[in-house]
Amino acid sequence: MAASKKKSMEQPDVFYQGAAPGGRPASPYQLGKWLQRRSIRQAPARNQQAQTDQQSDFKPQPPRHVREEASEEEPSLHSPEPSTGTEIHTPVEVSDALYRQWIPDTNFNNVTNWDKGRIPCKTERVQFPRDKSLSVFVQPLLNLMEMSIPLDGEFILSHGSGFAASDGQNESGCERGEVITFKDPNQYKWYDPKYWHTALSMSDLENEKYLFTLDEEGIPCQYDDVIFQPGTSFRVDLDSDIQIIKVKTISIMDRKFASNEEFTEYKWSNTGKLQFHGNGSITVTNAKCEDKSGCECGNFGNHRRICSNLQQGSGSHCPGLGCTNPLKPKGHCCKICGAIIYLEYGPGFDLESYRAQLIHSFLGLKKYKGVQMSVTKIYRKQSSKKIIPIDAVPRIQIVLIDKVKSAPGTLAATLAQEIMKIITSQEMTHKYQEEITLNSRVGKSKQELGKLNQMYSQTKQQEEAKSYKKMTEKLKNENEEELKGKAIDVYKLRVEVKQIKSLPKTELANGDKFGITNAELKKSTNSEEQEGRNMGAGKIVGIVAGVFIAALLIGNLIYLIISGKIR
Repeated sequence: MAASKKKSMEQPDVFYQGAAPGGRPASPYQLGKWLQRRSIRQAPARNQQAQTDQQSDFKPQPPRHVREEASEEEPSLHSPEPSTGTEIHTPVEVSDALYRQWIPDTNFNNVTNWDKGRIPCKTERVQFPRDKSLSVFVQPLLNLMEMSIPLDGEFILSHGSGFAASDGQNESGCERGEVITFKDPNQYKWYDPKYWHTALSMSDLENEKYLFTLDEEGIPCQYDDVIFQPGTSFRVDLDSDIQIIKVKTISIMDRKFASNEEFTEYKWSNTGKLQFHGNGSITVTNAKCEDKSGCECGNFGNHRRICSNLQQGSGSHCPGLGCTNPLKPKGHCCKICGAIIYLEYGPGFDLESYRAQLIHSFLGLKKYKGVQMSVTKIYRKQSSKKIIPIDAVPRIQIVLIDKVKSAPGTLAATLAQEIMKIITSQEMTHKYQEEITLNSRVGKSKQELGKLNQMYSQTKQQEEAKSYKKMTEKLKNENEEELKGKAIDVYKLRVEVKQIKSLPKTELANGDKFGITNAELKKSTNSEEQEGRNMGAGKIVGIVAGVFIAALLIGNLIYLIISGKIR
């Protein structure tokens, strides 16, 4: 039967093909007038096997704070750990930006895009939402019986793909004439952390070595590289409380945009309009963070929107936790079980180097399997406005969580304590260096005093002897006072320095390497620990009450004896 198109003013545009011998491919021109206001274009030719490997099977994950707890045997974030509990001696890659990959797509062959959870059969009636704009990537040759198409959209045909007339034969599991519908393409929002993967490098993205991020930083920051996977179509809702959305670069269909002029031209193309919608506008800056201690992410102004999108479907409520005093990290939507370390630092601190070193030194250890870590720069004073106050004091926030079901947060707290020991060892190293400096000054003072005494004993002239004697006594008095004070300082320092020997030796023990000046640890408490504390507190209260009652009884007895009422 010849291919034809049926159209009605009341019904959506329908591309219909009856049975045709051999299932010959349908020419794009057979879509008739639809092509006058929509487009079918050929995607750049790519390796067929690579296209097959990149077929998406995206399943939106629930918000990370309500996600079902994974097994303790789940692989860690960083890399497969060795069979022993030793450190992984692999190069540490330091990046000046993070790589953010968009997860969902609008591909025809993605089963999650269809209401029946599978791709259409050749005997089914395919329907796209009439009033929704969308871009659809088509990979294989498709045999279709009937297809309703949207008023505004496009099909991007990969090499060797197209539409063919169905042979009309039934398929198992499919009913002839059954309707299968493409899901709403407008559901995917830029400011929803569950739709993004974050990694330190492109190779980590390819190997699925993703970083744990706080909710606010689960969205691309202003100095990050954004990647939309090649061989995919997509549609992103850019609704934002801040109109300009800054990114460093953005890659679409194997094309990397590092210039805002080039991206603006693409954004206003027919394809760009179908891929990006909403009141926000992406600006490509190709700018790097020039501050080694870290830069503002730029998502603080959309914090409420991020949390609302993330908690959609859960009633905008945070889940119950298995610890008694959960912590609230800055930049996160809900409280956590685990630990938070706040760092103060000097001019030499490098955030990316420190984060990479923590991942290399700890997250690869078998004993910390399942621990997730986020290292970000925050400000002590955070205004309710969408800017950072001038007097805000920057700090580094290290957030640690784990996947231990029985006692959530305990493994993360153990790692936090080990990191604190390392930071303490840095402080001890500085004090040890201070002791060496003081001892050196004391030694120099003794040498000067010895030289003057020697000169005094060798001189034969009385006047010179008196002059030397006065100088010697003056210096001796000054040095004695200074030496007393220094001796006390040195003694105190030596007591503290002895603790260094008991601390673990690690690459992080170099006090000058990262420039950390102070640290504060906060950790949650699990139920068993809290019960133990409550029992301990109960015992103390019982003892105090017992002593108090005994004192009252003894006092009354003494009073009765003295008053003569008891003889």
